[in-house]
Amino acid sequence: MGLAPQEIDTALESATELFWRLGYAETSVQDLVEATGLNRYALYNAFGDKRGLFIATLDAYHARGFDVFNDAFNDPDTSPLEATRKVYRWMIEGVAERQTGCLICNLALDVAHDDPVVSEKVDQYFAEIEAAKLETMRLAEQRGELNPALTPEDATRILMALMPGIGDHGRRGAGEAELNAVIDAAIAAIGRPPSEPKTS
Repeated sequence: MGLAPQEIDTALESATELFWRLGYAETSVQDLVEATGLNRYALYNAFGDKRGLFIATLDAYHARGFDVFNDAFNDPDTSPLEATRKVYRWMIEGVAERQTGCLICNLALDVAHDDPVVSEKVDQYFAEIEAAKLETMRLAEQRGELNPALTPEDATRILMALMPGIGDHGRRGAGEAELNAVIDAAIAAIGRPPSEPKTS
């Protein structure tokens, strides 16, 4: 008998926390057994092996990020740039709390160097993230909210470059306020200067 959906979710949350804090190589199967409260048979039956569980945690983390993005992006009272800020604040909260960097930017990329399956997954994640950011920046341009000196593609490149940078700063001990200040400055630079009226 397999695990119930709630048991899967709980196990993924516990495994994510463990991988994020300890790293993939340093996390043993026994660590995962103790953290999730599941025995080895249940873990192997549900996820295949340690790598399978790791990939499942990455998928869950990535999906959660898109949930945050979609909630903000689809809010009629939230501008595209503000939706972008909300997603980064969500990422920063996890980075600052653990001071181990972004789960995907740091940990997954480290594993991807030696694992083609994880490498393919990470490439897929970044492609989806970049596409979502580009869509958001195009909408910001349409609404006259983007800095006219930048194209949506330029703004997207800036935002993509910020992801590993924030993770690295967090790993070096930067706090939530400091990391949020970086994002605020980037959003201000990407946005239309206050002195310039929006185009219709």
